[in-house]
Amino acid sequence: MLGIVTALRAKALAHDWDHHVWLLERALDSMLANTGKFQIVVVCHDIPAIKHAKHPAIHFLSITAPIPTRNNDDMCADKAIKLSAGTELAIGRGCRYIMFTDADDLVSNRISEFVAAADHKPKGWYSCVEYHYTYGDFVMRARSVPTKTSGSCVIIRSDMIEIITPPFADGIWLDMISKDKDYCAWLKSRGCKINDLAAVGHSDCLKLLAAKGHALEPLPFPVNLKIRHYDSTSHVPGGIGSIVPVEIDSRPRWRRAASLLKQECKAIPSLRFLTPALRREFSVGTNGMW
Repeated sequence: MLGIVTALRAKALAHDWDHHVWLLERALDSMLANTGKFQIVVVCHDIPAIKHAKHPAIHFLSITAPIPTRNNDDMCADKAIKLSAGTELAIGRGCRYIMFTDADDLVSNRISEFVAAADHKPKGWYSCVEYHYTYGDFVMRARSVPTKTSGSCVIIRSDMIEIITPPFADGIWLDMISKDKDYCAWLKSRGCKINDLAAVGHSDCLKLLAAKGHALEPLPFPVNLKIRHYDSTSHVPGGIGSIVPVEIDSRPRWRRAASLLKQECKAIPSLRFLTPALRREFSVGTNGMW
């Protein structure tokens, strides 16, 4: 059985809480379109009032860890702790494989059947391609992710995940994140159990597994449709919650036309039409919204 674990941002940090709840409902709709055996765990500070609240496959887990400040490292530490708590609950409910996904992204309706057919043999899979989409558009972008950093969608057998209890003194995972001293400090300050994959995050997920001698297999199809919106990721430069400044080009649009055209031309090879088949697979509404 597949366990899909997601972490929902605290209400106090959401620029528009109603919008975050709306995005979560869309994400849950896509997960529930799967037909194999699966469980969904949503870890949060504030349990939202949504239509899926009593669905038997969905479990809301409210944690009591301190609400993070609007700081990249603190928010990422909060996400790692939530994914860790959700992983433990999913494993406790009999999930043999664990998949992390963001609370605003859509997933393929083929995942659970694919995992069930594996019969517990592979250690897990990683995705080399992910789709990016903005609600209202009629095209999406396919993004190839380097194999060494394709942790944006990893499905891992539960016995490959290490749950670590504080204090955190050593470990391969700790060495990997030690370069980010602020993040380490925020993670340790919580005093919560974590799983090592959630702690190292997307970029070092496969690197950590390789260091532990666990090789994953590539997924034969993209399984996640990442939704782009302004309040989506704390570390996007210039985004809400970001501490990374961005230079704003204040020139008139006509003065920027050449560079804008160049950007659009470079993006053409990655564009994909959102066909009816893809809309059904990822549960995207027929009008491009929902």
